[in-house]
Amino acid sequence: MTVSRRNFIKWGLGVTGLGLMASYPFMIERYIVHVNHYRLSVRDLPESFEGFRIVHLTDLHYGSLVPLWWLRRVMRLTTKQKPDLIVLTGDYVRGRDSREGLDTIWPEILKLDAPSGVKMVLGNHDHWAAHDHALALLENSGRSLRNRAEVIVRGRDELVLAGVGDLLEDEVGIDAALEGIDDRTPRLVLAHNPDTADMDYSSRVDWFICGHTHGGQVDIPF
Repeated sequence: MTVSRRNFIKWGLGVTGLGLMASYPFMIERYIVHVNHYRLSVRDLPESFEGFRIVHLTDLHYGSLVPLWWLRRVMRLTTKQKPDLIVLTGDYVRGRDSREGLDTIWPEILKLDAPSGVKMVLGNHDHWAAHDHALALLENSGRSLRNRAEVIVRGRDELVLAGVGDLLEDEVGIDAALEGIDDRTPRLVLAHNPDTADMDYSSRVDWFICGHTHGGQVDIPF
């Protein structure tokens, strides 16, 4: 069969176009960073916390598909938002049974800073990578909110920030984390897995700030 020059060029352009379309999600789109802004309505929030800015980072998944240069770019973008507080809700790595990823990404995370602090919990992938090592890094960071709470103070006003262990791989202690906190004080809870909100607890929680679902949740019937 003889292929004309015109048809050969059309065929070549078609294949090239399909190749570009197929490569876009892997080579370009996954490196695009969007900053989403949400305005939270918190019951009993003191006026001094109006406009309090929180940046939430989650599911960074450092590894073969997420290079360090891109994560450093995300960190710089985070700082440019001029947040009052930075919170991270886990899955800092993707690999399993290796401390290497955690040891690489952790120093980058520790460079983050904000006036009201940087607070963290772990995700299931962090436990899968190196359970004990991930817990040690978290506790030694001075930024851990694993099953505990801290009070953020502005003048005479307070906002409680608490956190819990990962739902799949750790102990989850919502009531334990908030024990002794005045029930009139508004509080936000960090949790990697949003299904944590469905657990049994009696403490007041105004908002859960979660990751794990990579930006979307789908409720499939049955």
